[in-house]
This record gives sequence, C-alpha cells and structure tokens, in this order.
Amino acid sequence: MSAKSSRIAYLDSMRAILMLLGIPFHAGLAFSGENWVVTASSSTPSLAAFAEFLHVWRMPTFFVVAGFFSTLILSRIGEITWLRRRSVRLGIPLVFGTLLLSPVQWFAAGYYRTESDTGAVDFFLEKVFPPSSWWTMHLWFLLELLIYCALLALLYRLVGRSRLARLNRVCFNCFNRYPTLITLCAVGVAGGSVVAGLALWQVCDADTLFAGLLSRNFVIFAPAFALGCLLGTGDGSRLSGVRRISKWTLCAVAFAATAGVIFLKIVLGVESNVALALTAMLWVAGGLTVALLCIRVAARYLDRPHRSTRTFVDSSLVVYLVHQPLIILSACILKNLEIDPWLKWSITLVCVLLLSIGIYEVVNRIATLRWMFTGTRAQGSSFFTLRSVEASRSAKGRGTTPARNLEPK
Repeated sequence: MSAKSSRIAYLDSMRAILMLLGIPFHAGLAFSGENWVVTASSSTPSLAAFAEFLHVWRMPTFFVVAGFFSTLILSRIGEITWLRRRSVRLGIPLVFGTLLLSPVQWFAAGYYRTESDTGAVDFFLEKVFPPSSWWTMHLWFLLELLIYCALLALLYRLVGRSRLARLNRVCFNCFNRYPTLITLCAVGVAGGSVVAGLALWQVCDADTLFAGLLSRNFVIFAPAFALGCLLGTGDGSRLSGVRRISKWTLCAVAFAATAGVIFLKIVLGVESNVALALTAMLWVAGGLTVALLCIRVAARYLDRPHRSTRTFVDSSLVVYLVHQPLIILSACILKNLEIDPWLKWSITLVCVLLLSIGIYEVVNRIATLRWMFTGTRAQGSSFFTLRSVEASRSAKGRGTTPARNLEPK
C-alpha cells in the first residue's frame, strides 16, 4: 500500500482529539490563576490541577502519534521528498500563525493586563523584538516537530534504512520476550535521559541561545516522538505489540506519575532542582504510559471511520490555530465578572469551540486561506454536511481508499 493511501482510523481520531483538547487545557490555564499569557487574579487549584492533568499526557501522546506517522510514511518515500512535504505542511501554518495570530494575542494579552488601549499597544510593541517564545505562542510544537522531522530524515540518510530496520528488529525481539519489563525499563531510561538533557540545557543556557523560540519542551517530548517512530517502522504492525503490555501496570504507573506531577507542581509548588528533576521524570513516565493506554483505548473504540470523525480530523489544525487567541479574548470579556472560574471556563469552552468551527468553515471554502492555515489547498469536509470531499467523489462514481485498521490484536 502506498503511503499516500495509508489511513489508520483510530490514530487519525486520536490526533484530532488531542488537538481539540487544547481548548479545555488553555481555557483552564486562563482562569486557574496559574502564570500564563493571561493570569486570573484569584487562584483555583482544582482548575489548575485539571489543566496539569491534561498537560501531562496530551502532548506526549500527540508526539507519539506524530512519530508513528513519520516513520510509517518515511519508510515508503525518500527522505528529501518526505521532509519537503512536512516542511510545507508544518512550516506554512507556523509562519502564518507567527506573523498574524501571535500579534493578535500580544495585543489582547496587553489589554487584559492593563485594561487600556495604550497599555495594549505598548505591550504589543514590547513583543515585536527581540525574538522570544511570544513569537510562536501556542505553535511552538510545530517548530519542534519540524526539527524532529529534519533529524529523523538525517538519521535515515546517514545510518541507512537497512541498519535501522535491523536495530528495530532487535529492539522488538527483546520486547516480545518481556513486553512489560522492557517497557518499564524504557520509560525509566527515557526519564533519566530527559533529566540529563534538561541539565545540559540549563548549563548551556539554551533558552537564551535559542531566544526562547526553542524551549526545553524539545528535550521533554523527544522520547515520545522516538517511541512513535519505533512503533511506526515498516508497515506499522509494531503497534500491535502495545496490547501485550500489562494494562494494569500501565494504569498504575500512569496514575502514580500523573498524581506525583500534580502534587509537586500544584499542591507543593516546590521549585528546587531536585523537585524539578523528579517532576520531569514523573512527567515523562506519566506521558508515555498514558499515551500507550490511549492507543489501546482508541484502537478499541475509535477503529471505525465515520463522516463526523473525518470532519473533526480535517478541522483540527485550523481549530487549534485560532482557539488560543479566542480564549484570550474571552478572558478579557469575562475578567471582571464575579462568577465562578469553572463557569468562566465552561462558557469559554463552548464559545471558543463553536467560533473555531465557524472559522474553519470559512477557511475551508477559500483555497488561499486553506493553504495558509493547513499548508495544503485540498478542501476538507464540512460540519454542515458531515460529508467529506472523498465521499462526494465516491457518490459520483470515483473510488476511495477506506481507512486502514491496525487494531492491536
């Protein structure tokens, strides 16, 4: 099967869900009192804990899925061709978001902090230069994913596909003998590697070196992307091995690690080097184990393609691009209302989701906007019809390729 026609229904659905979960996560940050783009005047620990819970596993799971599709497609086409396609699909939305969406957030954040147009303009001008994390805002993951893809293509070119395939077989031969033990060891090694990487990052003052455009998240999420790459090697059949790992062990590690992160960051709020190192290890352990659990759950309940699922998949990137500016605008509107933060979160969640879907429908109808938001001019499916372009073509007598199901056996 060609890479072009490869579709895996439940992983597509997972990827869309993970992108959409950015709305409740960032809305939680906006009203929890945690230090963020906009910070509520009062603290709401329950909302902060909820946001942290999502944060522990949402992006690690996303990078696992991204790594899986990277090697799945890369194994069928050349490195240069693949990297060129990824650069377009990821780079164009990144540039568009940086140039147009980030400035909107600067102005809105400035207005939230100062409650004046003059203060908003001053804050906006402060962020224009020098470069900082404010340039990429919530699109930081696109830049880091681009770098991961470039490093993966370079690895394929330097080491060679046959050697990498042999190494992959050795790893999975060991895994097949002791799946749960090997998984726990790999999670431990990943956690230790991240702690060492973060220490090196701090010693090199990498935040200053990269002007904040590349954050320590690059180190934190590298094991998740690497895990996805291992699972996606060849035809993706390695994914079936996930089911061999003890689900109760995964649940126990995931629960303990996630609870530990929330306790250290939200309850204790400790910021010593030891606490930060322990938090990083728990974060990696929680992220990877929950990601594996998500794959199992998705394979069981999301393995059948549906027109509505296809629409959410098509809209997910556009919704993600616009959701954070909308959340900041909502925070500005609701700032002085004396209502419960959870109610503000609920109002924001519903309004931002509906507005984001509306913006997607507009973008989806204009080829230039589709290219700016998604890096492709291909039209996606619509929420109004719940009918994909492929389905329309099929109704006219043109064949389509059904979603490919790689449910773990």
